[in-house]
Amino acid sequence: MREPNGPAARHSRMIVLRSVLAMILVWALAACATGNEADNARDGDETGGGSDATPDIALSAPAVGEYVAGDLPEPFGPGDQITLRVGEGELSLRATCNSMGGEADWSGGVLRVGELASTMMGCPGRGHEQDEFLSAFLDAEPAWSPDGDGFTLTSDEATFEFRPMSEVDPDKPLAGTTWLLESIADGTGPDSSVSSVPAGVKSSLLIRKNGAVQLKPGCNTGRTEVEIADDQLAFSPVALTRMACPGPRGEVEDVVLQALDGPVGYEIKGSTLTLTGQDVQLVYRAAE
Repeated sequence: MREPNGPAARHSRMIVLRSVLAMILVWALAACATGNEADNARDGDETGGGSDATPDIALSAPAVGEYVAGDLPEPFGPGDQITLRVGEGELSLRATCNSMGGEADWSGGVLRVGELASTMMGCPGRGHEQDEFLSAFLDAEPAWSPDGDGFTLTSDEATFEFRPMSEVDPDKPLAGTTWLLESIADGTGPDSSVSSVPAGVKSSLLIRKNGAVQLKPGCNTGRTEVEIADDQLAFSPVALTRMACPGPRGEVEDVVLQALDGPVGYEIKGSTLTLTGQDVQLVYRAAE
């Protein structure tokens, strides 16, 4: 039987057709909106997400390592430097006198340090003024910002630009460098005490490439040989002259000879050589 084809039937079919077209339009609009959201999401992933695309240094910190800053304001002098070591959640730093360090939080573009522990060396000249300046600088919670491979610390009092140590002061070679004793640590742990070499006492060490060693431990002069393996040194017994050495020169000499008796660990950072042996740590600096 044929379907009615009168005016009423045609009107009914028009209503159904319009309903179907309306539904198709709704589906098309919904699909378009979904596509735009997906495109926007992809665009956000590629660009970093609109207004939040700027990298947030609140979630970062300088790379672990050693850095150095020069061109320092008063009370520092020409040629003075600050060395700063960034660790995991901690830092340590030193200018020309004591070393200080503690916990460090770099979040929010601000450096916040915990209570600072410091060595207690007596330093000639303006060393203590520099220590006080650095301590106050850190207490002021300086702002920090990345700067290439380094970073900048800024407070109301000063701005320090730190560059990687390897870039500014490459490691000196162990052999062929004359090393001058700078300080002595009694022990190697956090409770060790550090003292500078007394004024007027010169203690030096020179290792030749063939393993021959010349040293002046504090008073006498001596010779020995050394075997170098990885990060450890093994010195042969030292042959010394036999001068009587009372006072600070003899005391420094005794400590140096004690440290070199047996296996000795060594580490070079820039112009600094640290020898660790017999519960004594000797810190040398390369001669100019």
